[in-house]
Amino acid sequence: MRIVASTKGASGHYNSLADITRPACQWLEWIKPFINDLATHAGYNPRDICLAAIPGWYEVTDFKFIENSHFKMAQIPIAPYGVYKIEFHLSEKDNRNCHCVRVYMEVIPDPKTILKKQKQNHTGPYEQRAIGSEFCRYSGRSCVEGNFTRRKLPGNNKDWHYNATLWSHMYVKDTTTMRIVASTKGASGHYNSLADITRPACQWLEWIKPFINDLAIHAGYNPKDICRAAIPGWYQITNFKFKENEHFKMPQIPIAPYGLYKIEFHLSEKDNRNCCCVRVYMEITPDAQTILNKQKHNRTAIFKL
Repeated sequence: MRIVASTKGASGHYNSLADITRPACQWLEWIKPFINDLATHAGYNPRDICLAAIPGWYEVTDFKFIENSHFKMAQIPIAPYGVYKIEFHLSEKDNRNCHCVRVYMEVIPDPKTILKKQKQNHTGPYEQRAIGSEFCRYSGRSCVEGNFTRRKLPGNNKDWHYNATLWSHMYVKDTTTMRIVASTKGASGHYNSLADITRPACQWLEWIKPFINDLAIHAGYNPKDICRAAIPGWYQITNFKFKENEHFKMPQIPIAPYGLYKIEFHLSEKDNRNCCCVRVYMEITPDAQTILNKQKHNRTAIFKL
């Protein structure tokens, strides 16, 4: 059996990739799952299927061809992505090229395997899933109080409707700071410190600009003025649509360790430290679309047919 493989180039022409000739029965080891199922379906012992192919008339009816397992070759764990043309030429000693079958197929990234390997890497492009949020302990005089509820929107999207009632007792100034403490859940169940950063409160808003812009517009404010507009008073937010994977997707953090996170936001004034605290729990998982897009650019890797 001579196998001639070529891939389709940008010009539309096929470029030679491989041209290999081997004894026909040896090739069957490369597609063993297919051969085993075909033999069993036809009533043969899989071990004898090659030599059992004697002259005669054969009919195979209602054989279930499983695209991604029958021709998944362990000998070729990775392959260039693209469109393939593969020709199978059968020859006898005294009768060269006596039969030919041509197959066209497309090789694309195998998301399940790639993402499984990505999880083993522990760090990479990510998606986030909000698990819960709560107010946490503060040590100063209360500067913000309130309550909130959320409702999952129907369908397969990850968006939520949030309703919040807040009482603010403070003006946001240049001296108002936000301390963010992030930790990840370890195998023991305890949270291990990951980051502890304090910055002026308004500077943090650049990190979550999509969220701030949408929240400001929803509340009727100009997004550019939203931070300084937070004067003392009573605020009510109704049916704000929180987009889980857009609003807190931070370009400043393109990759992150996967796992469960606990993040605390501590608000402080110059003369009133830690006057408000909000705790958020979330899960960071591989971002399938970004990883697969990068994988496609790599051109060669784990694949499915």
